[in-house]
Amino acid sequence: MLLKLFGVLLSTVSLFAIAVVTNSTFLIPLTNANATQSETWQTHNASLAIDNDVTTWSVAASQATPGAIGWWKVDLGQTYDVSDVAITSSLDFYNSMYLQAFAINVTTEAGLDTLCYLYNSTISIPVGSTFLLTCSQGPVTGRYVEVWRLPGSTFRQDGLAIAEINIYASNIRSGGVSNYEAEKLVYGADLSYEVSLANHPAYQSRTWGLEGPEKAIDNNVTTFSVACITCNETLTSEPGWWMVDLLNETAVAGVVILASSDPYSLVSITTWLE
Repeated sequence: MLLKLFGVLLSTVSLFAIAVVTNSTFLIPLTNANATQSETWQTHNASLAIDNDVTTWSVAASQATPGAIGWWKVDLGQTYDVSDVAITSSLDFYNSMYLQAFAINVTTEAGLDTLCYLYNSTISIPVGSTFLLTCSQGPVTGRYVEVWRLPGSTFRQDGLAIAEINIYASNIRSGGVSNYEAEKLVYGADLSYEVSLANHPAYQSRTWGLEGPEKAIDNNVTTFSVACITCNETLTSEPGWWMVDLLNETAVAGVVILASSDPYSLVSITTWLE
């Protein structure tokens, strides 16, 4: 199956990243979940990271305690096989700088910590950007998800700010009913799930400069694809397009697109499945 995007008006399609959702994993509902953090700065409490509002953010800051490590934690309410964590940086530039050099752990009810993902970089996740982080060794079983700053971080290891965090669980469990089926029993409806497009074949009408189609699915919001028709300043009624091969027949529930920060960017699109 092919997913094709048609740009209109400017005949260009500029993307940071794209995600297609299906039922391989599911989003764990965090509404009313219990969230805590190392220490709260002003009114930026831990629950603001799970309020489905990217214009608010949690801020843990313990500057008064020498050597303190900032952390954030949520109780999922039950045990899940956590597969992915999508984390969004604060819209405030200074607070966004905290989102660097951190680890995501999954903890069991017995207190056993297992590393899901290590973001061992001093480059902060850009302002307002979302990174989808897949557990490096596969799904991790546990009830609690924790985000910890790394000791020795070059910028304020005591601080951690999160605009929004979404946690996904694997649909497949060993024996019995899958997590996905259990969620359907509880909520009475299908849920939407994210599919990784890493290394999938991608194409576009023509490429401007070096901004190839693969840059829209490289999980890097600092790069972007640029599709064009004339590839110059001449307007044309023919739309530029970008396309990815999903490799299998897929029941697509939705598409998430992040536009380039370049002002000559995404204007309008039409989505098509072939």
